[in-house]
Order: sequence, then structure tokens, then C-alpha cells
Amino acid sequence: MDCTQLALYTPPIHQEMLISTMEYHFENLSRPLIKISQCLEPGSGVGGAQWNAGLVLARYLSKEIQIKTGKSIELGCGLGLISIVLSIMGFQVTATDGNYALLNWTRRNFEANLNDSDRWSIEHLIWGENEHIREKSLEEWDLIVGADVLYGEYASMIAFINTLISLSRSETKIYVAQQIRYPDSEEIFLNELKKSFEIEIIKNEEFPNIVIYKLAKINIPA
Repeated sequence: MDCTQLALYTPPIHQEMLISTMEYHFENLSRPLIKISQCLEPGSGVGGAQWNAGLVLARYLSKEIQIKTGKSIELGCGLGLISIVLSIMGFQVTATDGNYALLNWTRRNFEANLNDSDRWSIEHLIWGENEHIREKSLEEWDLIVGADVLYGEYASMIAFINTLISLSRSETKIYVAQQIRYPDSEEIFLNELKKSFEIEIIKNEEFPNIVIYKLAKINIPA
């Protein structure tokens, strides 16, 4: 199979794509109700809708993650749900996406759900071009997250992995949620990850085609 092929469209958890605002309840959070406005404007791309894998990862982190403070960065934040959850949990969050057209919409969701504007920031980030993010970070990242960030393009896959490597250290907690669209390209992704990370695969009973990869960076001698 040609892993550069784009994945087939799979509808997000809410089939009613024209519904502009969705509500999600997180019983473990101090502010349990989160409202996410979907971006239906031209140019928003796939990030303008709330996809299944993002919701699965947000729920998992709200229930299972042990650390509750520190600095987190999200790669491919889309509408911002995961980073909003992490901010409510107590993290200082940086939400990033490569789509300029989407970032104002992301900011709208942050402002609608979060009071502490000094605890979050939104940045434009193209994978593989992340020096400005490293320079802005006075400390290392404690947590890196991403959901539904890959759609079968090999170059994007490698750029994403290189960004993970660049931003992480062995102590960094990394969680990447993926909906398995093309098993062959997903296997390539895992094989590339194994060169630099230990991998634990966390399955989801409600959505069996969605997995969470818990990653730990391998210290490779120079």
C-alpha cells in the first residue's frame, strides 16, 4: 500500500456536522461542562470538527493521568478540547496547530471555557519547524499530547515524530490518540516511533478503532 495516500473520511462522533456548538461533560473536572464551537468556515480543514479520538483522549486524561500540574503542549490542537481539559486540571498549556485559519476559532473556545488567560497560549506550529516553541519554553515540557494528527502521509508522519523527539525528554509523558483508518500506514507509524520511544498501547472499549499510544522517550547515547 502507498502510505502517502490520504485516509478515507470517517464521520466524527457527532454526525450532525452542521451543529455549531457541542457540549461535553467531564465528571472529574472542577468545571465539568465544556462547550466546543465547531468551525464550519472554508479553510478550517479537518481540524474544524471535533473528532472521536480527541474526545477519547480528553476523557482518558481527565480520569487516568497522575500528574496534575506542569507544562503541556498539544500538537495539532484543532478546536482545543484536550488542552482546555488539561488547563482545567491545572496544567500550563500551549495549544498548537499548523492551520492559521483555525487558530482564531481555537482561541474562541479557550476564552469561552477558561477564565485564567495567563495559564494558556495558542501558537502556530508546523511540525519540524519548532525552534520558536523551544525558545519560548523556559522549561522542558512535562506532557505532550495529540489526537487524530496523522492521515497516512509519510512526510507528515516523520515530521510529527521528529517534533516529538525535539520537544521531549525521557521524563516527558506523551499521549497520542489515533483512529485506525489505514492499518498498514499505522504499522509504519508504530515502527518509526519504536526507533525513539517505548510504546504502551491503550485500547478503548467504546470505540475499538481508536487507540492511545503512551510514549516514553528512549535515551540514546550520543
